[in-house]
Amino acid sequence: MRFNRLYHTKGHFVKTIIGNVYTAIFGLGISKGDLLVLNYHSTPEKLHQSFIKQITYLENKFTFLNPSDLEEFMKGKLDESKRYVLLTFDDGLLNNLKTIKYLNNKGVYSILFVVPGFIDSEDGKAFYIKNIRPVINANIDNGNEDFVAINWDKLAELYKNGNVIGAHTHNHILTKDLDHNSIVDEIVNCKSIIESKLNCKVEMFCSPNNTLMSVGDLALKLIQDNYKFHFTTIPGSNSVHKNSLFIKRVNVESFWTKGAFKFALSKVERNRYKNERSTYEKLIENSKK
Repeated sequence: MRFNRLYHTKGHFVKTIIGNVYTAIFGLGISKGDLLVLNYHSTPEKLHQSFIKQITYLENKFTFLNPSDLEEFMKGKLDESKRYVLLTFDDGLLNNLKTIKYLNNKGVYSILFVVPGFIDSEDGKAFYIKNIRPVINANIDNGNEDFVAINWDKLAELYKNGNVIGAHTHNHILTKDLDHNSIVDEIVNCKSIIESKLNCKVEMFCSPNNTLMSVGDLALKLIQDNYKFHFTTIPGSNSVHKNSLFIKRVNVESFWTKGAFKFALSKVERNRYKNERSTYEKLIENSKK
């Protein structure tokens, strides 16, 4: 997609320039044997062709890793001559259905991190705007499917087809200053609800918004005790200091320009989050004492 003032900010324009220039000179800078984990949110139908172009770009650079192979990767049992990419979708919006069907037809499967409170809410749009995404660009998201959740029946179909359903908190309100019972609800009860509704085992958790703001000591312990994998909002390499409870992810969106998309994938973006990675690693180390 080309730069469009209706979709993109000045910051996005800067990232587009840097992404095009940096990757033209240095490439993405992703080492062999590494795993790039991407997370999308809304994927409106009108931007489907843009999404397809992003997937085509990834196909030329990476080997897609399916969720069922993640544990093997973390154990170092996959071919380390390849560069891998794993796709995840946060929030479980209805407009993800066409996107995921397209991927499944290509033999690519994803992780959908869902919010039970969103799925079960009487007014999905009101819940979405209040709890998940208060700031909306109406030029991008303006259809009903851009504001409501995939229902449990459709999630069951996606799970049956080979995708994985993960937990993204109960109500998408996890913060460090929540009281004890609320944190338990967001992390532990969330898992129980999804397992009950879909009759599946939930081993993957995705912290919302900003991991450093949403995950404190109690939340970290609950995640460690109840899940096998924790997907964060912090970009970085997943081949260095492999830790299943600290999966680094990069946010990308289907409306982004190709240059901004390349910027997000590149090593230059990873370098920006060095301090955040160090801070979260210290939290993990302190939890072991």
